[in-house]
Amino acid sequence: YRSVEYMIQAAEGTKFHTTKILAVHNGTAAYLTEYGTIFNTSTLATYDVDISGGNIRLLSTPASSGITTYVISFTATKV
Repeated sequence: YRSVEYMIQAAEGTKFHTTKILAVHNGTAAYLTEYGTIFNTSTLATYDVDISGGNIRLLSTPASSGITTYVISFTATKV
């Protein structure tokens, strides 16, 4: 798959953070744009993408040491 659209919902206690990410790769490098971000107190995570074994991966780094849970849905497109 060449491109992916992710819908990510993160939660930590009563805090929430929702965002969309569009990602694309050329086989050796991956690129993303993040948009449509909504949160009620602060950003719960940052996101990045990379290539591993020819596949694009979504990476997340939680903003705190609390327990952050994620629900991720995606649409992948093959060109």
